[in-house]
Amino acid sequence: MNEKKIKRNSGMKGFVLGIAFMLTLSATVVAANPVMRELVFGVGVSFNGQMQEFNEASRPFVIDGTTFLPVRAIADLVGLDVDFNAATNTVLLTTSHGQEATPDIPAAQGNRLADTAFDGTSFNSNRHPSANVLASANMVGATHTNVTHYRTIYGNSTTETHHNLDGAYTNLTGLFGRMDGSNGTRSAAVTILGDGVPIHTFDLLSGQMPVNLDVDVTGVQLLVVQVRSFPANDANSGAGNTQWIMSADLQ
Repeated sequence: MNEKKIKRNSGMKGFVLGIAFMLTLSATVVAANPVMRELVFGVGVSFNGQMQEFNEASRPFVIDGTTFLPVRAIADLVGLDVDFNAATNTVLLTTSHGQEATPDIPAAQGNRLADTAFDGTSFNSNRHPSANVLASANMVGATHTNVTHYRTIYGNSTTETHHNLDGAYTNLTGLFGRMDGSNGTRSAAVTILGDGVPIHTFDLLSGQMPVNLDVDVTGVQLLVVQVRSFPANDANSGAGNTQWIMSADLQ
């Protein structure tokens, strides 16, 4: 990668606001003297092993050994909301759940959905099994026991679990999100079907907080949970092989 070094005097104004985040530098910046300051372009940014691209107006740079990144582009990458308070000249960063750092974790009710799972079926092109029940798994730093686990591998791949409810329940509640430690970054769409009819749909967005579930399953005999990986395209260029878990109870 070619570097462009531009000398600026010490009165340079209008620095771009930035934050440090998983950087790949291709050159060593020389220390500035008291008169001149050194500006270096050509900074690479890798997120979960994927190199990111920035437009000309928001490309990262280094000045006097400090790296600056565009706040909005990085926040979008990790699933944060961005705002700016002009009155206080403050950048506001929040999670998609507002001020809460983590979502509410429902208490286990004793009727785990995973206990009703009798089949995990994969439709991936290599027929690799990608749905099963795990004794425990972590999500947003909390350990969840007896969960259903889904692994989406390729674009448009679908994996599902089948649950025999026998019409004995009225509500499905819990959390559905990316399993801690999963290296995949591609988002997915979830469809929950009751006796073949979609009764709840939502998206699982990689990098964001898990989705809270509260689904009416009154009278449902067979519940099917389908997880479909978003296709690989410019808007969703993350890595596949993403692992998700659903920690849910039946009432």
